[in-house]
Amino acid sequence: MIKVASKLKTKRQIQFLPIKTVFVILVRRTRKSSKANQELVRNAACTWLKNNQTKIKTMKNKSIIFALLLIFTSCKDSKKEEKALESQVMDLHEKVMGQGETAMQNKMKLDTLILKKDSIKEVYPSLDTSVENKTIRDLSSQIIKMDDQMSDWMHQYNPDFSGKPHEEIMQYLNQQKKIVTQINAQYNSVIQASNQYLLKYKKK
Repeated sequence: MIKVASKLKTKRQIQFLPIKTVFVILVRRTRKSSKANQELVRNAACTWLKNNQTKIKTMKNKSIIFALLLIFTSCKDSKKEEKALESQVMDLHEKVMGQGETAMQNKMKLDTLILKKDSIKEVYPSLDTSVENKTIRDLSSQIIKMDDQMSDWMHQYNPDFSGKPHEEIMQYLNQQKKIVTQINAQYNSVIQASNQYLLKYKKK
């Protein structure tokens, strides 16, 4: 049985095994294997435990029951941890989407200033329109850049974690959280700068 257990690698193989064989796989793999293999077997075992809770309750070996239930509890905790981190990423995404709308509204106002530069020059004769146009175009360019970055992130983000180990999922979500946090900070910066620029025209 141990020789068979040492060769098993997939969820499909582990899913239909007897309880004792699954237990042997868990013990041997968690002691000697790499982290990737440990995660693979652990995820497979989690699936097996979820689908065989009735069998576990009918077992006579209490030590194995206790060990399997501990593993099952760990499986649930891992899923909760993944869901919590995924929620953080999605919350940041929603926040950035709101920032994007604000930034695009500011861009429309900036574009309007360029279209009305002649009339603005009449109101502010000392205004250097070439300098103002450059400032406006720079701000507009930054907003477009941030909008493109957010669109790129949305296209590359993949929420399908089927069959992936817990460690890989957490690493991916943390990476995505970092990217969206950076986009959010950059949006805040360009919104603040464009608000400040537009404010001087509101005052006069």
